[in-house]
Amino acid sequence: MKSFIITVACVLGMATAACAHTPSDSNIGTAPAAGPTEAAAAPAAYISQADFIHASEQTVNGVVSVKSYATPPQSYGNRHGGYSDQYADPFFEFFFGGPRRRPVPQPEPERTKPRQRQIGLGSGVIISADGYIVTNYHVIDGATAIRVTLNNGDSYDAKLVGGEELNDVAVLKIDGVSGLKPVVLGDSTDLVVGETVCTIGNALGTLSFSQTSGYVSSTGRSITMSDGTVMNNMIQTDCTINSGNSGGPLFDSYGRVVGITSAKITGLMRERDESLEDAAVLENIGLALPITDILPFVNRILATGRSWRPSIGITCFESTVDGRNGLQVKSVEKGVPAREAGLREGDLIVSANGRPVPTLTDLRRAIYRAGLDGEFHCVVVRDGAEVPVSFALVDKLEE
Repeated sequence: MKSFIITVACVLGMATAACAHTPSDSNIGTAPAAGPTEAAAAPAAYISQADFIHASEQTVNGVVSVKSYATPPQSYGNRHGGYSDQYADPFFEFFFGGPRRRPVPQPEPERTKPRQRQIGLGSGVIISADGYIVTNYHVIDGATAIRVTLNNGDSYDAKLVGGEELNDVAVLKIDGVSGLKPVVLGDSTDLVVGETVCTIGNALGTLSFSQTSGYVSSTGRSITMSDGTVMNNMIQTDCTINSGNSGGPLFDSYGRVVGITSAKITGLMRERDESLEDAAVLENIGLALPITDILPFVNRILATGRSWRPSIGITCFESTVDGRNGLQVKSVEKGVPAREAGLREGDLIVSANGRPVPTLTDLRRAIYRAGLDGEFHCVVVRDGAEVPVSFALVDKLEE
């Protein structure tokens, strides 16, 4: 019988708490001149190798390497800045070039000002000509200073505009830079298994802007991270994912960014009771956040400097009732607008804002698209009849 020792690894781990990093007012930037980001229109179906090479060349100009720094604490073990015993596990691989085992603290000479220590290493994508950059939250988590390097070698200090820890997305800003070339954003809902995709990242922290290619292995993956956090609807790819890829683009043959590289699965597969020396290593299982899913969070951060967590205030599960597919409501929280509008336990939600919602992923996307402005319109099946229900969403981050 096969048994598995599997780790889903990313820089500095993922937090289980349902809360976002809220930057201070001094860190809040202004919205990009071009306004909220949107996906580009689909191109023609056929693409030649020359076109693909050109698309890659254009995309790499919109990629940056990201290094984050913090003033070191007096002792190691800090979740954000140190190396805990968790990182000494030889099965962990992290997306940055730091040691896997906890270093032995060395005495520091006296200084008038503490020296900053690098705590994160990753990549990012430029989304606007005026300097807004998207990366993973875990790349900059706990940082007091952030430095980004462009493809041409120029480096700049970056400001954290805002971040969303649970969904692992952060927005940075560099000022006073001209000639930036934003990436083209695609639509991750159009991805199909077997489609060619590529990554670009700051491999090992030294092989900057390295490109690897592969295929979409699967979509809609629900992955439990090493700290127990569940990431939903992730893109699985067999692109080679190296240390330093976190926050970089996953893009298609046309150069459209369809995902943000976030993690990889590493581990061992062995026969039960056999030694680890005989185990087979799991490789080429990379994971990316779908760009369509994180854009609502990015746009919210661009507009306000803070993230959000729009919610109906229910628990539900996928179900089929009388041949209708939807989400059956298990419970409705007290005091939420949905309950006051008449949404009940046992209702089968079959559409949201005019779109069918047969899966939890479909409902989640509908909620994120709607945001907190205006009403959320549902159609539910109750006692065999369709019933419209409209209500405002709530922000779970405000609770």
